Amino acid sequence: MDPLVGKLSGGLRLAGTLSSMVLDRDDDRVYGILATLDRMLKELAGSCRDMDWDRLVEEGVLVKLANPGCGPLMVYKDNYMRVGEASSLGTGYLTLFPGRTSSLIEAMERIGYKSLGRGNMHELGLGTTNVNPHTGTPVNPAAPGRIPGGSSGGPAAAVSMGAADLGLGTDAAGSIRVPAAFTGVYGFKPSSRIVSREGFYTFMPSLEVPGFLAKSPMHLLPPLWLSGLISLEDILSIVSSARSRVFMVYDWAAGRVEEEVGEGFYKVIDLVEARIGDWINVVLVRDTSGGWFREAERLRALIALHEAYVNASWVYEKYRDLMGDDVRRIIELGSRIPPGIYREALDVLRTSRRIARAALSADLILLPTVPIDAPRVEEATPELSASSTLTWLTGPWNLVDLPAASLPVSRVRLPSGIPYPLQLAAPHGDEWLLAYSIILDRVLNR
Repeated sequence: MDPLVGKLSGGLRLAGTLSSMVLDRDDDRVYGILATLDRMLKELAGSCRDMDWDRLVEEGVLVKLANPGCGPLMVYKDNYMRVGEASSLGTGYLTLFPGRTSSLIEAMERIGYKSLGRGNMHELGLGTTNVNPHTGTPVNPAAPGRIPGGSSGGPAAAVSMGAADLGLGTDAAGSIRVPAAFTGVYGFKPSSRIVSREGFYTFMPSLEVPGFLAKSPMHLLPPLWLSGLISLEDILSIVSSARSRVFMVYDWAAGRVEEEVGEGFYKVIDLVEARIGDWINVVLVRDTSGGWFREAERLRALIALHEAYVNASWVYEKYRDLMGDDVRRIIELGSRIPPGIYREALDVLRTSRRIARAALSADLILLPTVPIDAPRVEEATPELSASSTLTWLTGPWNLVDLPAASLPVSRVRLPSGIPYPLQLAAPHGDEWLLAYSIILDRVLNR
């Protein structure tokens, strides 16, 4: 029996069993989620796609195509390790054969997900646009002619076009959430509590974690639950008792987001208050100085640049003439950061994580995922990729190791046509983030 079907062999008896574990009363929200989950798992187990698979390589979405079959399909970023399979890290000059396979890949395959192939990425993962001179720029199905965002742009594009049910990416500053924002899918950067920082190549080991891309948070629930990464019981309990103090932190971004992004954010918040304002208390944080948020991003950039220089110096020394201008620029910027400053930043990092968890008392924090609309490919300069322009709203959550996600809101759209990318962060943990992502998805996109 297929593992996915086996998990749901009891059909909707699962709904009654789990509901009785977390509820003393009937709850339409919980039963609705479980009914959707039941249907989704059965569809995943029996799905077959009729697609031009080779076109995924031609359009820059994949750098390596596996032999796809029926059932749930996943794409993993080209920096994931797999025994017997080379990784190029989005380059035309590296061929790395690892001695182990990512535990995350193994976990997904144990529950029935099959590999469609390796997803394209920004060169060495050191950039935010996924404009790649070596492996091509993945098409953006949600906004043709515009960048998909990086560095996990290939998996995001595969999910966006319906070629894959699940994308495995990595995120050191927004490398999952930025491409999720630009391709109109759900991007989830978990905390290091539920995922291991092993099994993939990274040049920023203090900040980068593996994470996920899916069509919606409900589409992400099956693999996270069945693999044991999250507790479905906890999520249902949070949903059934949801009452939150929600911070809107747009004022932290005052003056640094495009007008359309700012206007769209308030439209989304108006929708939240109109649809569930009776049981979610929305609080606007007025802190135009940015406070800890700006300092957190400065600190994250120091750590990221120095680690990129130290860990990628061997690649730089051998292949600098082949590197893209943006990648070379990032490594050279990192070389200018004194080791003493980096060590001090790491000390502050450890303290800031404790302080942030205590200070951020909201159950949920809402803000835009990206400060600008998806640029056109020809506008995506090396300067844009090497800067923090696309990641300064996402990066601080890596510094404090809080789970964060980008949720597409289809009722509000940016000028490019992509659904509005709403970012969520949850100081209470990964189950909280996923639970509220499901709640907001259901009220904002239905």
